[in-house]
Amino acid sequence: MSDQSVCNICSCDFSLDDEGGIDGYIGILYFSLCPTCFSGIVDMCDQLRGDDMDVTNYEAKPGDEDSFSNLD
Repeated sequence: MSDQSVCNICSCDFSLDDEGGIDGYIGILYFSLCPTCFSGIVDMCDQLRGDDMDVTNYEAKPGDEDSFSNLD
């Protein structure tokens, strides 16, 4: 039987082993996020950093081919 965690954002019960998510410490505070809230936080951080490039609608510009050469 898996240990149940409670998400610190939406308060849902979830299993880290079965469903995923994340848990750990922020300083001395224990913190856990369900998979949905964790995904939302990661997306928000990507947007704030400017890393929200949508590759499905990406149009290459001259010189961009060098930026993606390491993705093979």
